[in-house]
Amino acid sequence: MERAHIAALALIALVALPALTVRLGDCPRPWFDEGLRTNVARTLLERGEYGTFTSNGLEPFPPIPSSGPIEIGAVAASFACLGIGTAQARLPSVVFSLLALVLLYGVAQWLWGIDVALVAVLCVLAAPRVGGVSLLQLGRQTLAEPTALALALASLSALFASWTHPSRALPVLAGALAALAAISKGQIAVGLFPALVAGGWAQSRGTGRRWRSWALPLALGAAATGLAWQALALTVRTAAHHEEHVATLAAQILSHVLVVGDRRLPATAWLALALLAAGVAAAVASLRRQPPPFAWEARRCAELALVVFIAATGSWYVSASLGWPRYAHPAMVLSALFLGRQLAEIVRRHGLVRRGRLPVGPASLALAALALFNAAFALHRCPPAAEAQGMADYIRAVVPRSARIESSEWEVDALSAHWLFHHPPAAQVCAAVEQHGRAEPFHLSYDLLAADPDYLLKGPFSDWVRIYDDEVIAAEFASELELGPYHLYRRRRGG
Repeated sequence: MERAHIAALALIALVALPALTVRLGDCPRPWFDEGLRTNVARTLLERGEYGTFTSNGLEPFPPIPSSGPIEIGAVAASFACLGIGTAQARLPSVVFSLLALVLLYGVAQWLWGIDVALVAVLCVLAAPRVGGVSLLQLGRQTLAEPTALALALASLSALFASWTHPSRALPVLAGALAALAAISKGQIAVGLFPALVAGGWAQSRGTGRRWRSWALPLALGAAATGLAWQALALTVRTAAHHEEHVATLAAQILSHVLVVGDRRLPATAWLALALLAAGVAAAVASLRRQPPPFAWEARRCAELALVVFIAATGSWYVSASLGWPRYAHPAMVLSALFLGRQLAEIVRRHGLVRRGRLPVGPASLALAALALFNAAFALHRCPPAAEAQGMADYIRAVVPRSARIESSEWEVDALSAHWLFHHPPAAQVCAAVEQHGRAEPFHLSYDLLAADPDYLLKGPFSDWVRIYDDEVIAAEFASELELGPYHLYRRRRGG
């Protein structure tokens, strides 16, 4: 059995490692969300403080980015060991993605056996990107999704393990890991917490255990972890920072998580919903394989929990979310897992899934080849994108350290070794996202001269939201350097 696990995990690694690491530093192009996290990681490493640092000073425990201490600490550690760079910033996401794959395999082999689990996980790896989102694609970026997915799967695994190995500590651990996942990426709580409750309820109903035996430890672990993180933040923030944080967090929720009224779902949202619907159908079919009367045994309860995760995420995604496929990513991964389980059942009838000590059969080899082809094709279509590093190198070499740079391009901050960037406030970012979600023209009314900058750096994000006035730029700034999508201007000073 150990030999079979080694063979299965080796094939998964053979696909995932090159797909996650080849050209990690320049594909895809570094972007806004990654820069928010690398700023915090660099601040933690070089200043010993948790927050974003700009020309305004430190903003401790900022509401944007929506990341937690696990991934930020990992990126800071990578910077400390390997230096500051895009590939170094992305390396922790690679590690968390690999951890998520191991956990997926662990849950799937417990549910369905090694041979089916291998096919199901390879189906996750071979799944096409939806709106640029897949486990492999997000695993190549400095984002919170890989960390949140790994923590969510670890939380579910701990709860499932408590059913077969009774322990008071495991439900507490499950709650703590769920809270850490939600701190990393708040949207994951929409599916994760209902899944934990549904699974625990089903298991207690089948075994006759009282709900207090699992619900109270689960709640204790989640509440203690969440409150400890918030208490730490409150000890660092000033009253002004706290008030601003609450206002920004409320705006972020209304623009990202609970979007009410008129909104425009992108076309990719419907593809994501189709995948979620197919995943729910496959999961229900898997549940129905249990002969009547339905038995509330551990594996069926675990499957039920995963179904609830997908269904709850899908319901929120279509009714109240911004509709970005990233927000449905964990549920899409689980949907692909269940679809892989269905595929394994089909090909098993034709002898294409191998049972026994070495589970690598024709179906798994074909899926591995497809996953590698998809990854290679995506890399082939991704042109080298070293412009952010090139602009950062120029700023490091030419721009005085005392100069203030107005910029919306956070991805350049940490790479440049420059501290005095001035960024538009988070409220402007939330307003831009809200206007985009409602299909409104961008109208941000931002005064780019308010911070009295010496330089202006334009790039993909500022061009997208059109936050800087072209007439003001023409009157006040002279072009210094244009590099790919980035354009650096120097302020004209009178006298």
